[in-house]
Amino acid sequence: MRVQRHDNVRPQRHDNIRPRRFRGPVRRPVQPDPDRGSASVLALAVVGMVVVLLAAGLLIGAVAVAGQSARTAADLAALAAAGRVTTGQSVQEACSVAAEVAQDNGARITGCAVRPAESGAARSGAVGGSGSAVTGARAVPTVEVEVGRAVAGTRWTVRAKAAATGVPQRR
Repeated sequence: MRVQRHDNVRPQRHDNIRPRRFRGPVRRPVQPDPDRGSASVLALAVVGMVVVLLAAGLLIGAVAVAGQSARTAADLAALAAAGRVTTGQSVQEACSVAAEVAQDNGARITGCAVRPAESGAARSGAVGGSGSAVTGARAVPTVEVEVGRAVAGTRWTVRAKAAATGVPQRR
């Protein structure tokens, strides 16, 4: 059996319908949400505040450490100088020793003075002493030392003062 072909017959075509290709879901215009993205801005602000507080905390810690170190250096320098004055060395020698001790402790000396001994008897520094006068002891001058120490990571300098009196020697 033979199929006959008709060349004069065209297949019916609907001109108003085209074949559609799939282009994904239909997107409709959406009203913009005024709160959209506000969480990102809030998170950025919180991170910024944490960074600022951390930097401030580190700076306060650096100042505290430098201050304690300066107080230690001043105390040790004053004690060293007082010991030298007690043994009869000159003020320059005592202050030179104080400068060395301060430098060994990471500070630099900014002032050194020896105050003459107060008139009257020397005070006792013994443990359990009542601060009463020691008989037969000579009065010892007081050494005052001021040191400065740089705060790490800044141009700041902390200063500390200390005073010390040597232990009076018996005659």
